[in-house]
Amino acid sequence: MSENKTEVIDKPRYIYNVTPNYQSSFNIKEKTLEYEIYLPGVKKENIKFKILRDMFDLKADIDEGSKYSLSLYFPYDIEENNIEATYENGLLKFKAGLRDPLKEAYELKLE
Repeated sequence: MSENKTEVIDKPRYIYNVTPNYQSSFNIKEKTLEYEIYLPGVKKENIKFKILRDMFDLKADIDEGSKYSLSLYFPYDIEENNIEATYENGLLKFKAGLRDPLKEAYELKLE
């Protein structure tokens, strides 16, 4: 005789992944990229924000069944050591200085 076993399947942690509204701008005078990401209803401690030279990844828990999720590539590489970020009243703002593409270039001597 075979036993009838019922398999318990855990509910998925997130049912809804929501892309938050955001806007970005390029400040030519300051040579910076600026982003504003709207995360209404999210506590600061529920935000996971990772940033690289060419992209960022954001995850933020809204409630038990949904989260904000946004990953974007920057149009220009940024300086990882020149980033300012704040979060207040559901608005995440960050500004990053642009990386000079010729900073590490070799100068060739012409003959």
